[in-house]
Amino acid sequence: MEVTRKPMIRLLLVVIGIIMLCFLPTREFLKITFIIGIPFVFMLGWMRKQLRYSISWFLLGIVLLSLLGFYTYSIYHLPEKIAVREIIYQAESYIADGQYDQAIQAYEELVILGHEEKALKKISWVKREKTADLELEKVRVLISANKYDEAVTVIQNIPSNTRAAIEAQRLLKDLKEGK
Repeated sequence: MEVTRKPMIRLLLVVIGIIMLCFLPTREFLKITFIIGIPFVFMLGWMRKQLRYSISWFLLGIVLLSLLGFYTYSIYHLPEKIAVREIIYQAESYIADGQYDQAIQAYEELVILGHEEKALKKISWVKREKTADLELEKVRVLISANKYDEAVTVIQNIPSNTRAAIEAQRLLKDLKEGK
């Protein structure tokens, strides 16, 4: 009996495939391979139907070589791309937990990988989030001290493009309904 016909082996292969898809490098590799590979296969099939050494045959050959070069370039830079994504995921996890200093340290690792502009942009965003979060904490302290007018003033100074702004607007709504 053929090995792939055994149900336990099929199940094991499916489980291994699913586990591999949870692994970031595997997902990135498959994404690049499919995005570039599918047009490559279609163009190769089209090229085989063309008259050999015709103009369209040469043009398709150039396109195929270009796709092959782009695929090689993409695979070569894949480890760096994966490292950058992992740093960003880790930093965003720190931000979600309110650990802004750790997020800044994680984003500083992007500089080592040569992504200084992206790192500076992300670090300034984290600093803005940290400042907004500190202002939100100040609002909570003011509300607990029954200083509602000061709390409203601080809420209005929280930048609207931050995560803390959502909570601040909810607090402002509660303050207006409570007055």
